[in-house]
Amino acid sequence: MKKFLLPLIVLLVMTSCTTVKENDRIYPDTPYKKDVAYLYSFLENNHPDFLNHLNNEEAEGILMENLERKEEDPGTFYYSLASIAAIAHDSHTLVGMDASILSAIDILPVGFDLFGEDLYVIMAADGYENLLGEKVVSINGCSFARIMDMARDTIPNDNDVYLAKSLCDNHLRILQFYINLGIAEGKTITVMTEDGKETEVRSLPYSQASGMKYEYMQKAVPPTLNPNSAYSAMLLDDPSALLVNYHACMEMEGFPFQYFAEQVVSMLSAGPYKTLVIDLRYNGGGNSEIIKPLVKGLKELETRKEIKIYVLIGEDTFSSAVMNAEELKRELDATFVGRPTGGSSTHYGEIGIGTLPETGVMFQYSTKFFQGSAEGPLLPDIPVKRNTHDYANGIDTDLKALGLVQ
Repeated sequence: MKKFLLPLIVLLVMTSCTTVKENDRIYPDTPYKKDVAYLYSFLENNHPDFLNHLNNEEAEGILMENLERKEEDPGTFYYSLASIAAIAHDSHTLVGMDASILSAIDILPVGFDLFGEDLYVIMAADGYENLLGEKVVSINGCSFARIMDMARDTIPNDNDVYLAKSLCDNHLRILQFYINLGIAEGKTITVMTEDGKETEVRSLPYSQASGMKYEYMQKAVPPTLNPNSAYSAMLLDDPSALLVNYHACMEMEGFPFQYFAEQVVSMLSAGPYKTLVIDLRYNGGGNSEIIKPLVKGLKELETRKEIKIYVLIGEDTFSSAVMNAEELKRELDATFVGRPTGGSSTHYGEIGIGTLPETGVMFQYSTKFFQGSAEGPLLPDIPVKRNTHDYANGIDTDLKALGLVQ
């Protein structure tokens, strides 16, 4: 089942707000405003190319807008910081949100996800069960496409796949996000569903919303997922196919990836396998070098045995996992199956960590540029759309499209 967990990193304290403006130059004199200015200056000096997407005048306009805005609480301040990080047009450069900020934000007791281009309610707390499984037409009068357009300068991202996922996983549940966009006042959000009904959803303090009982659209997890291991292998309904789940670019304690790769190659060499599927759909990255023993072993196996290799990709495929997917295509002529990746092929990465001096809020930033095989996300050779029926019933839509599971 999909859970919604906001990233926890650091500390914010509320303070009064004044900003001095003299001769069109702004001198922030509160902790919040000082940290907005500090973050801008730090990224300008330490990011590989902070202004890769905007010119200097446009970027400084965003800075001035956030220095001049009225401070309200740590939740709205968070989105000021996020909009500064978003200038970098880089999904690796972002600002953390810790328990102190979470305690200051209001959460909607419903959750959303995308299926194709359509937004659905996939979780709902007591009192909002009528929304579960419903297609959403608008939130406070705005379509999801419109919210995406408004959020591009607020939520750090380098492509629309990543932005959409960030919105669905986190920000569409945060009242302060809508307030920051200027489409909400008060504590209530109006959700309109496809049948034309409007439901008033009242936000709650994070501590209260997180403790509520929720119903989920997803009633079962696909048996092919195996979420408890960074890497594993399993047989599929088709006896000639082997699935390798690669969920994180990391070494498992007591089970080196080198040993795992040798086991996989040995199985393929000895068995009646004609198809190998490598699942990178849920891999958020790590060390891109970890996968090399598997790539090397499969290349050597190719000289003795022909095996068709598919690589499953999707919205959660990010960072080093995108680089691994490119390597599998380049070295093994793998076929991509699924949906565009959340990570971009050409991107900034190899993160550093910083701390804002006034509030103690932590942030991360890219230190290196990576040139990939393309601009934007990797695209599937065999596109497969998510659908609510398979999601709800724990059916692996991508493997079903390949005829490898029922």
